[in-house]
Amino acid sequence: MKRQLDRDGRVLLERTPDERAPILRRLRLAEGQIRGLIEMVEADRYCGDELQQLAAVRAALREVSVVLATQHMEAAALHALESGEREPVLKDMMTVLRRALGQ
Repeated sequence: MKRQLDRDGRVLLERTPDERAPILRRLRLAEGQIRGLIEMVEADRYCGDELQQLAAVRAALREVSVVLATQHMEAAALHALESGEREPVLKDMMTVLRRALGQ
């Protein structure tokens, strides 16, 4: 994974196809689950079933968040160690962590 620091101190990642694949796989899963949820609402399915499907969508998106944050943290830590640009990278890592936690 290529990485660089932009002028705002953010670590930018350039993922390989293999690094991108698990993210896209999980997003496509969530997309399918959302389509299923839309169909359930349109068909006036039981609310409990709709809510169960919604929980599955949230879980799939949480997994995307975990993969994104993990990839970013690994790349940022390596960048800080190799480049010596510790302060801006640590600030960026904290920003990404807060966003991953929904804050």
